[in-house]
Amino acid sequence: MRLLRPNFTIRRLMAVVAVVGIGLGVYLWAIRSPVVIVEPAPRPQATNSDHDILDVVLSDLLKDTEISAAVHPRGGKLIQIEVENTTAGPPELRIDSVCLHSKQAIPAEIRTDLEARNPRSRQYHLVNYRPSNPDIVVKDPERLLTFDEFLRRSPQTTARVHPLLPGYSRDGQQALFCFHFSPSPHGAAGCYFLKKVNGRWEIVWKQISFFA
Repeated sequence: MRLLRPNFTIRRLMAVVAVVGIGLGVYLWAIRSPVVIVEPAPRPQATNSDHDILDVVLSDLLKDTEISAAVHPRGGKLIQIEVENTTAGPPELRIDSVCLHSKQAIPAEIRTDLEARNPRSRQYHLVNYRPSNPDIVVKDPERLLTFDEFLRRSPQTTARVHPLLPGYSRDGQQALFCFHFSPSPHGAAGCYFLKKVNGRWEIVWKQISFFA
């Protein structure tokens, strides 16, 4: 019987090691970083083009004096917008921090489509987007720069837009476009509500938010 004790102790030790290993594995799985897949953006419903929305909104942003004053407090007219060619993903941008707290009424079907087209596990590449406005420049994604870093890198009046895919109404005649933009000391975001009139997108309202 004495000869069995060492074997019993070894078996018990192996069991403890196995339990600890399983526990550690579960813990590491629980705290793992989310897997984000980047792929071409899915086509919107009806005959809409996400690129048409981008053109209208980004061209309007170039004329927005509030944004010009915010992104470069030293003054000057906004002369260029850089738009990232990949939709923003967690943790930089989430829908509920931008559009879903809008003061304006947003139809439920558009909210639903906006959320469905921008899931947490996906980032989409804006394949073949070629802006019609020469002052809009498509850029690869980069880490969010601090306010001072951005001003040092872009001494002229430039803003950078981190977009989401637009959400559409079922008939494809209304759309909501959300984005973050930089630089801003505490972060900034915007949303545009658009309507198709005679085949062209027109801005119904917009909301620009600067976070405190």
